[in-house]
Amino acid sequence: MIFISTSQIRPPKKGTDNERTLPMNPRYITPILTFLIFLLAGPIVASIPARSIKDLTELIKQNPLGASAYFDRGQIYLEEGDHDGAIKDFTKVIALKPDFSEAYLKRGQAYTEKRDYKKAVVDFTKLVELKPDDAHAYALRGRAYFKKASFYRAVFDLTDAIALKPDYTDAYAWRGQAYQLRGSKGDEDSALVDFNKALELEPNRAEAYVGRGRFYLFMGEHDKAIADLTQGIQLKPDDFSTLLAYQYRALAYAFKGDMKSAAADRAKEAEALQKMLKNARKNKD
Repeated sequence: MIFISTSQIRPPKKGTDNERTLPMNPRYITPILTFLIFLLAGPIVASIPARSIKDLTELIKQNPLGASAYFDRGQIYLEEGDHDGAIKDFTKVIALKPDFSEAYLKRGQAYTEKRDYKKAVVDFTKLVELKPDDAHAYALRGRAYFKKASFYRAVFDLTDAIALKPDYTDAYAWRGQAYQLRGSKGDEDSALVDFNKALELEPNRAEAYVGRGRFYLFMGEHDKAIADLTQGIQLKPDDFSTLLAYQYRALAYAFKGDMKSAAADRAKEAEALQKMLKNARKNKD
């Protein structure tokens, strides 16, 4: 068992005393509501052992105190979308091996998939305590804070991740989004810097194009906005960012007076939303 002294543990950074009362930039209210309801994060799944759930269940019967079988079965449950099953198995692993960082990471990911961001933050905080120099741990917690609309704390954690790993594309893209939705003075310029850095590191990063396109839209640079939003749509036609891209591009067209193109994008946005809802219901069933 590995013990970590209290001097090694970095407590989570605080935003304000009461984040729920922070003013929110009004021009992002509509996209925020859509974002927080439907935004889906890609699962973080390691390579799955070439054993079936049935085989692993038999191993657990033979050795109920063996953490590895629970962990491997939990990974399979996570990949198959059985988040409750995954959480149950990773919880058993943690009971058997309280300092096993990967179990907290995986359980946090399962909670994230269930949109239980409060519990995800708890698990990722433990991950940070166990691995205080791991940029990924801070990024995961920052992303969970972002999804629960704690944008100040998201920015803090993602900044720590970037400090530990200066070429961390995800952290730049996510922090750019957090800056935009936080809406404090200077945040829009900071967001643009982050989106540009993300695209420098990963030229095909769709979310960065959508975020930068949104920035150009509200700066009144409608042609640049349309170009970036179109690029984001082309890169990820079935991603959630596409839903936002259609919404923002429709506004850009409307500001330019091209109401036909604006109407077409709103129709595409509605079609994409219906498709996402249908897939969500299908996956739930």
